[in-house]
Amino acid sequence: MVEFLTFQHFISLDILIIMYSMGLFGMPLVAGWIFWKIKPYLPWGVMREGVRVLSLKERLLALFLFLFLLLCMEIVWRMMCEFLIAYMQIRNVIVGS
Repeated sequence: MVEFLTFQHFISLDILIIMYSMGLFGMPLVAGWIFWKIKPYLPWGVMREGVRVLSLKERLLALFLFLFLLLCMEIVWRMMCEFLIAYMQIRNVIVGS
């Protein structure tokens, strides 16, 4: 307990893996919610009775764009977590714990 309180023992590897898992599943939910909220303001589509209506081509384009950006976000998230885990493993080797 003393090692934990004096920062001689790091818990970051376990926490990083948990945070990666939370981000892996949470990011698509948050991104989908944001995309759903901004969808009415996208510059595509035709106005019908005050409601923006997208053609099938525009819907597929928006879906492809959303999935592509989501994939990019997931890859960057994975790379950030891998970098931090590697950093902590290098620190453990240098310190010798």
